[in-house]
Amino acid sequence: MRSLDRLAEIRARTLVLVGALDLQAIHDAARRVADGIDGARHVVWPGVAHLPSMERPDDFLELLRDWLAPRSQPT
Repeated sequence: MRSLDRLAEIRARTLVLVGALDLQAIHDAARRVADGIDGARHVVWPGVAHLPSMERPDDFLELLRDWLAPRSQPT
């Protein structure tokens, strides 16, 4: 079975990050992954290409910290 066919099985919180200046094929793949995983967050960063974590390391760490921060549970 192809991996893309199994995306709906993923239950973990998922962050899909792509640089706005990256290749269209990468954008297409990122969109397929984000659309295939229920609740996935898709982020497109302006002004960066294939390595947002290296091109904007401080912003990347902030995004990652926010993404990984404990979320309040509904009561």
